[in-house]
Amino acid sequence: MFRLLLFWTCGLAGQTFNARVVGTVTDSSGGAVPNATATITRVDTQTKRTAMPGPGGLYSIPLLQPGVYEVTLEAAGLQPQTRKDVRLEINHTATLDFVLAVAQAATAVEVSAQLPLIQSETSGVGATLEAKIIEQYPLIERNVMGMLRSLPGVIAAAGVGASRSGRNVF
Repeated sequence: MFRLLLFWTCGLAGQTFNARVVGTVTDSSGGAVPNATATITRVDTQTKRTAMPGPGGLYSIPLLQPGVYEVTLEAAGLQPQTRKDVRLEINHTATLDFVLAVAQAATAVEVSAQLPLIQSETSGVGATLEAKIIEQYPLIERNVMGMLRSLPGVIAAAGVGASRSGRNVF
């Protein structure tokens, strides 16, 4: 009798009263999502456990007490998915496969810039010469009129800016 009792108790040592959740995480094209986070929450106590899927998208959350759970899978760039009312019994393995869809891109573009001032009262054209431009401009025979003629809207007749002696007035 003692041998029978010993044999029966040794067989019970291998039994477990815990449950577990396993499954795969894929995207809408069927590819594995290894960078997801699986979170399981026990409904009555709000205790949470997390797991990260492996390279093949397989996840496993072992050693769960029997009860009702919610399982949520999240991944960057994909819509999270939740399964509610997952009932786990003693020594039960629940297989929950998830297919995560691409998240909708919510893009907000805000452009703020000042418009350049436009003078609409007159039709004149003007320009400002900075000292740096004057210093770097190649002047042939030191004739400043060559630089002034390069400005937009300047039309010069021949001989403008030259004195009678052939010297530059400037």
